[in-house]
Amino acid sequence: MRSRKLSHASRAASKKPPLPSRKKIDRMLKGLFKHGYFGVRDHCRLCEIASRKTAKQLNAAGKAKVDPIFVSRGAFAHDIFRHLAEKGMNEERVAIRYFEKMGFPELAQLVAPMESLHFQRITPKNLDKLSLEQKIVLYADGVCRGVPVAYDKKGNPTKWGQDIFALKDAYGTLLERHLSKKGSVKGKIRLLDKEFFSKWLIELELIRMGLNPEKLIKDTRRAYKVWKRKSN
Repeated sequence: MRSRKLSHASRAASKKPPLPSRKKIDRMLKGLFKHGYFGVRDHCRLCEIASRKTAKQLNAAGKAKVDPIFVSRGAFAHDIFRHLAEKGMNEERVAIRYFEKMGFPELAQLVAPMESLHFQRITPKNLDKLSLEQKIVLYADGVCRGVPVAYDKKGNPTKWGQDIFALKDAYGTLLERHLSKKGSVKGKIRLLDKEFFSKWLIELELIRMGLNPEKLIKDTRRAYKVWKRKSN
């Protein structure tokens, strides 16, 4: 399964604008997510770490050349599109213009098409529309999940944390969450099955290129815990 290439490989040579700093993206997240900012930030930060470490693993294996900073910034910014989608701006061209207006011209080309496809649901048929960089970020988003860390007397979650899982375990956490909800969930579970099957295909492609999922989990957890201690 081939991936499209993004034209970011030689940013300096092509005189492209510099990527936005993590602080700039963080300020944007804070401005968009008035409620639940810390949860969104922590999830995006975990995805950022996982994406960067995935890129470094692939580069070390010598079967790909990926810019770790580019994919990590894209991962940190990916939930900005989720906010736009909730506001009815889920069309790719609208999102790209928004990203560019906010000073994210390069990330617009990475995040908006990827998240537009994600919003419509990823299937094995449309995976070829994604670049390797987009697949790395989507995979990170798939294995990085929110987990309840505190409950009320009735057993309902009152506080959430973030963790990275093996893909099948990440699927299990989402499946359990859907099954705990009232009403019919068959349609949602069917879509969830397709989405995680697609991400499993992405995982197989990344493994062939040098990804070690177990090492990724271990290294990402360690780096995230260090960051979390410093951010508190």
